[in-house]
Amino acid sequence: MELEVRAVGEIASCFASLPLRLIQALQSTAGGFLPPLLALELKSHSGASWHVAWSGSASKSSAIEVPLVPPTRLRWFIY
Repeated sequence: MELEVRAVGEIASCFASLPLRLIQALQSTAGGFLPPLLALELKSHSGASWHVAWSGSASKSSAIEVPLVPPTRLRWFIY
């Protein structure tokens, strides 16, 4: 699944927020149940990888929202 990663300054935690469609896709592959903390590896088109943690929050957009300042508006793949 290809998704945009966006740095968002108003996130007050160290966890990523995932778009609802990604949360629903993860739930469908996990039998409807997700662990309280989930580690994800994001990969760019160039093959660079980046690790984030998710603890249940949904993003306000269709992008993965992170509190860090990665190169913004890049497309990443979740494998």
